[in-house]
Amino acid sequence: MRFLVDENIPHVLAAHLAGIYLDHAFVSAFDEAARYCGVDDVDLFPRLIEDGFDAIVTRDKNQLADAAEKSMLRELGLRWIGHQAKEWPGLRGIVLTVATLTAGLFYVLEDWQEEPHAYHLRGVEAQPGQRMKSHPI
Repeated sequence: MRFLVDENIPHVLAAHLAGIYLDHAFVSAFDEAARYCGVDDVDLFPRLIEDGFDAIVTRDKNQLADAAEKSMLRELGLRWIGHQAKEWPGLRGIVLTVATLTAGLFYVLEDWQEEPHAYHLRGVEAQPGQRMKSHPI
């Protein structure tokens, strides 16, 4: 399958995901910025189908809230994979996004449906105490 990693997700993530999910292609919108960046979603979705994409990976939750965009996703057969966790600045934000999408895509691929679906990925825990425990030895 072929996935576009939207411009609202760190561009380094596409190469990371491609290195883990070897049977699938991940393209960052920034790789072909003129074609995918800054484009209205109603114009973007048909381009994705023309270019052989099966899904968009995004943080844009408004795509499902907008009736025209949601209808277009359904009509084109495009899957929507959304990561809507709280945005953290800097390296923490990149790490949490990478962790969420890396782990979440395993379940998306396991549940992949023939008809268009929306997959909502939950963010991984962001507080230090939720991720690790520290003590002297």
